[in-house]
Order: sequence, then structure tokens, then C-alpha cells
Amino acid sequence: MQHFGEMLTDIVMPDLETSETESSLELNFIIGIMITNRQHFILLSSQKNSEEKH
Repeated sequence: MQHFGEMLTDIVMPDLETSETESSLELNFIIGIMITNRQHFILLSSQKNSEEKH
């Protein structure tokens, strides 16, 4: 996980030093965004499907 955090930090903020805490926070942030985007996609899909049925 720390390696992933270091790679992500190199891409997003190259001047930042990483630690396990920062890597964990970055990973949790990304997972949170992915879950939110997935929930939004599911909501839009269900609304579109219900509109097509009517």
C-alpha cells in the first residue's frame, strides 16, 4: 500500500514526502470517490430505466 501511495503522490503531488498515514489517507480518499461515483452512476441508471418504462 505504501508503494501505491508513493506512486500516486508522485503523480499528484511530486514534492510531497509520503508516510503510511498519508498513503492510507490517499487510498481511503480514492476509494471514497470511487464509491460515490458508483452510487451516482447506479442512481442515474435506475432513474433512466424507470423513465423508459413509463
